[in-house]
Amino acid sequence: MRFKIKILLIAAILISSCYVSKFTETDLLKFIQKNVPDQRETVFNISAENTGNKLILKGDTDSKELKDKLFTELKSSNLVDRITMLPDNSVGNKKFGLINISVANMRAAPSYSAELVTQGLMGTPIKILKRQGDWFLVQTPDRYISWVDEGGIYPLTSQEFETWKNAKRIIVLDDFILATKGFNNDDIISDLTMGNILEVIKNEADKLQVKFPDGRTGYIPVLACLDFRGFAENKIPDKESVTVVAKSFTGRPYLWGGTSVKAMDCSGFVKMVYFMHGLILARDASLQAFYGKLVLPNREFDNFEKGDLLFFGRDS
Repeated sequence: MRFKIKILLIAAILISSCYVSKFTETDLLKFIQKNVPDQRETVFNISAENTGNKLILKGDTDSKELKDKLFTELKSSNLVDRITMLPDNSVGNKKFGLINISVANMRAAPSYSAELVTQGLMGTPIKILKRQGDWFLVQTPDRYISWVDEGGIYPLTSQEFETWKNAKRIIVLDDFILATKGFNNDDIISDLTMGNILEVIKNEADKLQVKFPDGRTGYIPVLACLDFRGFAENKIPDKESVTVVAKSFTGRPYLWGGTSVKAMDCSGFVKMVYFMHGLILARDASLQAFYGKLVLPNREFDNFEKGDLLFFGRDS
């Protein structure tokens, strides 16, 4: 009887070992292709390493759901979990933040020489996922994930972030303005551009005293901005207004990764037009195609309306 039990135990160990050894990076890639929505919007940097009869999974992710699904599909008791959940300890208790300059360049890797993939406008709220040296891995409201240097953001605790959300704010409508130190003082605090969001301290005649994310204060013209709450609640774009704003961007410089009126790429142009009508679209055209309602063209293309977006590609 004991002999049979030993044989069964040995067989179980061998089966378990064989199972682990069969799992490869190719299997992990298949899992990612099948389950991870889009790695521009989800962090899932996981690698697998076979050591003896153990399978070591390491890396980081911001999705507990995906991690749990991976472990469920592996169905192995010989797994070693070395996956870090984001946000990690490198960010401390400041897991939120605000873009702190008029336009922040955001990159594919933590380096100034890395590809510019998107931009963030002052006052844009972000989730901080991790820190590496002077760089932060962040996620913007459009779910896009990128790296920004420490000069581009101001980290916040959860309580500070809630306070900011409940504060009276404005959004800049003009292409370009300058915030000055005092009401009658021409000393410049910062440049500001369309889409920048700041807190309001008080209204003085034809100027507003505003507060920057990092606490600096300055003055801007009242007519250059709009109350943010009213702006955010107006999420049904007017067809004519969309056209007017789009045409107003004529002649702007092209910049790969640009999403501001200073310079933009094609999907950044679309994103900016709709953002200024209260709608946050995805960063890239291939992601924007999944927003809104699908309208199939007829032969004359006359079932489209002003403001509709046309995408060209294949279903698979």
